[in-house]
Amino acid sequence: MKKIFCLGLIGMLSFGASSFTKVEPTSQPMSNPYVQGAHINVQSEVKVSTKEVKDSKEAYKINLQIPVLEGIQDTKIQTSINTFIEKDALAFAEEIKIQGLEFAIDSKKQGWKVRPYEASTSYKVTYKQKNIVSIACTYYRDTLGAHGNSEIKTFNFDLNTGKQLALKDLFDENENYLSVINGEIQKQIKLNPTEYFSEKDQGFASIRSDQPFGIEDGNVIIYFDPYEIAPYSTGAPQFKLPFSLFKGGAKTGVI
Repeated sequence: MKKIFCLGLIGMLSFGASSFTKVEPTSQPMSNPYVQGAHINVQSEVKVSTKEVKDSKEAYKINLQIPVLEGIQDTKIQTSINTFIEKDALAFAEEIKIQGLEFAIDSKKQGWKVRPYEASTSYKVTYKQKNIVSIACTYYRDTLGAHGNSEIKTFNFDLNTGKQLALKDLFDENENYLSVINGEIQKQIKLNPTEYFSEKDQGFASIRSDQPFGIEDGNVIIYFDPYEIAPYSTGAPQFKLPFSLFKGGAKTGVI
């Protein structure tokens, strides 16, 4: 799916309403059918609240739930993480707003009724222990097609450094984690093959280098968007792989 997020956008629009609501550890999903994933400085007091951003006009409706981390020992790291996540959500909303405004102009020229484009986000905190937080965000858009579409964005941060973790960071250097993950996903797909595209028709071959992932209950979760490896009716597939499947398990400090 084409990425439309411009993380570097700084001049975001001023949205109509903004408020904070305490949520621990997850937020309730929006109207989205797809949300169903060494040295250790333990940061046990970290909490997650929700910043709500809403803006409704003739051409668009924006309804965002943005996770906000609180209680990180280094406040600079906390600000950096929260800013990064918020900018990503606002860039998504800005893109939908621009598209909605353009469509409204065209609709008026054609004498059509103006219908708003919609953008919403929701999230789930799947892991918040030791120095790691793992958040799965769903970005949902409705641009007046046959149905809306969603995309999973994951944020996995080391709270001691502020670094966003890559999948490889969960495993020791000598772990052949890609082979294990790909093999296990193929194994799980074979249990319900009719729910996925066939190998000759966009079927699963391997995860991408930037595949969304998260941590939950001793598992690494691999997320796919609708249409990525399965038809729309299947939704957004998720695959849970226990760390016990990997020869070295999870790297020290992860779980």
